[in-house]
Amino acid sequence: MAIAGQKRNVVLVAVIGVLLLASGGLAYGIKLESVPLSPLERAMADLRATPLIGMALKDNPASEKDIREALQEDLRNPVAPGVPSRGFYALGAMSRDHIRPMLGAADDASVIAVMAARFALAQRLRADDPQACREFAMNGIQRVDRLTPEAQKLFGDFLTKMEAAYRNGRAARLPQNICSREKGPSCVSGMKNPQQEL
Repeated sequence: MAIAGQKRNVVLVAVIGVLLLASGGLAYGIKLESVPLSPLERAMADLRATPLIGMALKDNPASEKDIREALQEDLRNPVAPGVPSRGFYALGAMSRDHIRPMLGAADDASVIAVMAARFALAQRLRADDPQACREFAMNGIQRVDRLTPEAQKLFGDFLTKMEAAYRNGRAARLPQNICSREKGPSCVSGMKNPQQEL
């Protein structure tokens, strides 16, 4: 169906844009406490404070560990100019394994909200910086810090809508029949086929 294809395209383009933002170590207007941090801790703090990425890290501690180790290796042994960093690949793995499935499960209203936010940002970029607009359409914005204040605000709204879609998809993928010890008897009695559902 058309909406399914559009959903996949929005998910792919948006995730690529977020990964480029994160892998570049760009501060997305984040106001952190003025505590001295190492470059690695600063990068991790920025990632945790970034909508969507921060939630995915919280949901997936193993991915956060992999990303931290990749960023640490990037700092210790930088890749050649123009070569994607290890952090980029680690973020890409988290996207593939954890973010994309949740966004793909989001309902149509959440996806349409993402599309509307993306369109508003593209319109602003087209007026402000055609080159950045082309980047956004192709592979994602690589230097969010160079956008105008209005474009950065719209980019923030875009990420917020993405996070909302991620939450929606995550809720849709949760098992519908989860029986706790406290609710066990009543939960089982409400099932059509307890053996099969448990």
